[in-house]
Amino acid sequence: MRTIKLSLQPTKYTPEDAVAARNLLGASQVVFAEFLGVSVKTVQAWEQGTNPPSGMAARFLDEIRHNPEVYKKRLLELATPA
Repeated sequence: MRTIKLSLQPTKYTPEDAVAARNLLGASQVVFAEFLGVSVKTVQAWEQGTNPPSGMAARFLDEIRHNPEVYKKRLLELATPA
C-alpha cells in the first residue's frame, strides 16, 4: 500500500479572480450562483470583495478554473428552455 498526499489548499480568491472564474463559463451571476448552489448575493459579495468564497466554494472555483470545458458542458446539459 502506498500513501498519496494531495495538495488541495484552496486559492484565496480576489474579486477579480471570482469574476474571472465565472467568466470562464460565460455565465451570469444568477446562473453561476444557481450552478454553485449559493445565492446571487453570495456571488456578488465575492465579486465586490465584501466576502471571499468559503474554502469549499474556493475549491470548486479552483476546479472550474482547472478545467472550464467540463463545467461549460455541464451547464449546457442542465439548461432547460425558458
